[in-house]
Amino acid sequence: MCQPASFVVTRERVLFSKFGDSHELIITENKLDDSMRGGDFVRVEIVPPDGDYSLPLKKWIYKTDQHECPDWYNAKDAEIACRKALKAWAKHHIVKSGEHECAAEQTLIALGNATVNVSGGKAWGYGNCVLNVSGGEVWGYDNAQKNDLIKKGVR
Repeated sequence: MCQPASFVVTRERVLFSKFGDSHELIITENKLDDSMRGGDFVRVEIVPPDGDYSLPLKKWIYKTDQHECPDWYNAKDAEIACRKALKAWAKHHIVKSGEHECAAEQTLIALGNATVNVSGGKAWGYGNCVLNVSGGEVWGYDNAQKNDLIKKGVR
């Protein structure tokens, strides 16, 4: 199962989706050919230990998320490139203040005082954030406030 932060590494670049964290979404968005024997790209992830998305990005752990890799793949070089891309990924997926929408296949991590309206996708909340939930999957930690809008009759 794909986890934040998911990437696809090709010979030339590191790819991620601004919206979700499915490798298949990244492959589709970039029109990559997944039919080649041995593959022409590699699925990787950088995830926090113990699923704690509030940890600094430098503590997150790099891993290859497939069994076989093409001969050209070098895990050390790919990790360096992916860690650079992780900063760009975070600009689209980590929010620290303001109000944000999380719908469809989106992935958001709310830190601090952010408010996230979740109508689909996946959201993690840490600190004093507010998660207004009418759909999707949410996880709240620390003082995160989860408001289940469906149970309250709000849609």
